[in-house]
Amino acid sequence: MYPPVYYSRLMDSWIGTRIGAWIQQHMPVIDGVDDLPLVPMILERDGGEFCACDRLDPVMVAATCRNGYIPMGLELAGFPAVHLLLVKSHARRCILVPSEVHVGRNVRRYARGLRIRCNGSFSEVMSAVVDSYTDRWLIPPLVSALEKMHAEPVGGVRVHSVEVRDEKKTLLAGEIGYSFGDVYTSLSGFHRRNGAGTVQMVALAALLQESGVRFWDLGMEADYKMHLGATLVERNRFLVMYRGRSDGPGKSDWPGKSDWLQGKPDIVLPEGWRECPALVRTAATEKRREHVD
Repeated sequence: MYPPVYYSRLMDSWIGTRIGAWIQQHMPVIDGVDDLPLVPMILERDGGEFCACDRLDPVMVAATCRNGYIPMGLELAGFPAVHLLLVKSHARRCILVPSEVHVGRNVRRYARGLRIRCNGSFSEVMSAVVDSYTDRWLIPPLVSALEKMHAEPVGGVRVHSVEVRDEKKTLLAGEIGYSFGDVYTSLSGFHRRNGAGTVQMVALAALLQESGVRFWDLGMEADYKMHLGATLVERNRFLVMYRGRSDGPGKSDWPGKSDWLQGKPDIVLPEGWRECPALVRTAATEKRREHVD
């Protein structure tokens, strides 16, 4: 059973400080990897979606991913030297079975002349993602951890880049994501031309289907994701699905740090350039086949 009261060494060390006062007003705090299984219980009691931690190393970030949470970064305003890992567990998670992606009427037109590639230009794609948002949760320590997890998987978590370019090799859209077992999770993306982002997602759905991805974790709810055919799953149900279990145990029965990792297949995203029009046609065909079957 989970303990009725959670004690954080880190929060205890911050009591009486300005940082501690800020944290206490905004979110609960955990100390490290061993506390990650407690996050759903903590958030259920707290009513939020975030826990904070002062560890941003690759091991902690990978463990966050392995447990089914999203790793985010925070630089506290007024405390430039304080960087925190935000462990996000959505109350409702957006997911999509790759073969169920909706291919809109204009996607084929937008796809003309475009190509997609996985893991070809990680640094360029990461920089483009970071520069696309004013709310920069991809802070330098987190980016560094993700770069290391791209160069070499940590704890079974592989970080990927996806890019879409035109005939002139201009970068038009892309994203950073990660895979663990047979699930792919999108972290953040960007687009620089109308329709390019949709093409990237539809083409990526075809690649994920080809790679044997069980489902695509799209994170927070957004209209464009729902238009692509995504569905919403409650937190506890998502965690059961992410861990590959068909029946939903109670929280007290949830496995610990490693037993549910055994035997999970590891996907390999195809590398090298692929033509977006062909992948869009494949995605549309898979969608029709699903309905026929």
